[in-house]
Amino acid sequence: MPADNLALWKSVEKTDPAYVKAITGKAYQGSSPSPHWVKMKLTEAFGPAGIGWGVKVLSEDVRVVGTDTMHYLRIQLWYVHDGKRGEIEAFGGTPLGGVRKSGAAYADEDAPKKSMTDAFVKAASDIGFCADIFLGRWDDSKYVAQRAEEQAAQASGTALVAKTNLAEEVKDLVDKLNGCETPAELAELRATAATMRLTLKNAGMGDAIGGLGTAIGAAAKRLGVEIVRAA
Repeated sequence: MPADNLALWKSVEKTDPAYVKAITGKAYQGSSPSPHWVKMKLTEAFGPAGIGWGVKVLSEDVRVVGTDTMHYLRIQLWYVHDGKRGEIEAFGGTPLGGVRKSGAAYADEDAPKKSMTDAFVKAASDIGFCADIFLGRWDDSKYVAQRAEEQAAQASGTALVAKTNLAEEVKDLVDKLNGCETPAELAELRATAATMRLTLKNAGMGDAIGGLGTAIGAAAKRLGVEIVRAA
C-alpha cells in the first residue's frame, strides 16, 4: 500500500483560532499564527526543541533599499520524523531602520527577531503547520467559524476525558480507604486525597470530594483514629 505523503501535513494543517491574529502595520491584510504556538505544535509532532527539531541560521545580511535599511535572514528548520531527518530552508526580512513618510527617522531593534519569526513560520508552513492560513482558508469567515466550533468541541472532549480519569482515580482511592487496615495506611491515603482536592475542586467535582471525605471518616471510625479538622 503506498505511503500517504500528506499524513503529516493533514495532522498539523489546522490552526487553533485562539492563536491567530490579524496582520497589522503591513501593506497587505491577512492572518498570522502565534510563533510560540507553532513551536508547541512542532514539539508535539517531533519532540523537544534541540532534540526532535531546531532552527539554524545559515546567513544574515543588512542591505540598504531606497531610504530603508533591511535585515535579511536565511534559516534551516530541521526535524526528525519517523527516524529520518528533514531540512527546510526559508528567508525572512524586516525593515531595520529608515525614514518614514513623515520624514522622521526610525530604527527597529527587534528587526532580527522579527526576521527570524518570519522565516521560521514560513519554514514550518512548508511542512504543513498552519497550512489552512497559507492556503487562504482563513479569508473565509465560514471556515473560521467552523474551526472555532471544532476547537470548542475538542476542548470539551478533553475536559470530559480528564473528568472520567479523575473519577476513576477517586473510585480507586475510595476502594483503598474502605480496605485499609492500619492507621499508617490511612494517613498515607489521606495525604493522597489532600493532593487531589484542589484538582477535583477546579474540575467542579464537589461530589467526589464529599465521597472521599465520607470514606476517610468511615475508615477512621473503623480503625479508631481521631480525625483532627483544620480550623
